[in-house]
Amino acid sequence: MPNGRPERSARTLYVDALDALLSGRVGAVAHSRDWELLREVARLAQEDAPKALATTDPALFESWRAAVTRYHVAGWGNMTPERVDSVVGRRDGTTYPPEAIRVLEGMAPPRRPAGHVEDAPDAQES
Repeated sequence: MPNGRPERSARTLYVDALDALLSGRVGAVAHSRDWELLREVARLAQEDAPKALATTDPALFESWRAAVTRYHVAGWGNMTPERVDSVVGRRDGTTYPPEAIRVLEGMAPPRRPAGHVEDAPDAQES
């Protein structure tokens, strides 16, 4: 039971992710911090609808393409499976600072005080 959630089969994860994408519940998935499902939603959106569906199930193909368009228009286009992995730290087992997780969750990163050393123009030249 990773992260307090029951384990899902690959098929269940695929079906849940496709349902979330088609119904426009990506924000709810991100808010629930279900990283495994969020990663799968991002993968399905990134790979787009399989072209074979155009002939085998035209209605699903059309719905899937429209859902991917809504996904990008809503601003989720930068959320890729790799980005979810990097923020959650799944690849190498490391954890990331709260600032990184805040950005993924759509919150602004913490502000630095005005006149911070890295903000100075000549700090970049040194």
